[in-house]
Amino acid sequence: MLVLKRKREQRIRIACPDGTVIWVQLMTAHGGNARIGIEAPKSVEIYREEVYDALQQRYEQHQQEQALSQTTEVE
Repeated sequence: MLVLKRKREQRIRIACPDGTVIWVQLMTAHGGNARIGIEAPKSVEIYREEVYDALQQRYEQHQQEQALSQTTEVE
């Protein structure tokens, strides 16, 4: 993991191999909290970790239900 220090309003540029550029900017920081801004093409999916984990869990449950229903249909 790359760890960088940034002052308010400073940005970080992320260049992907496919040419996509993502900008991350520190908006504010107070105590243990920070607000960041992310500039990326609409095709780039951006999730907070807890939201991504919940979506993954739902997807896995859906996959298991689909597998069970296909097994039940074959019998």
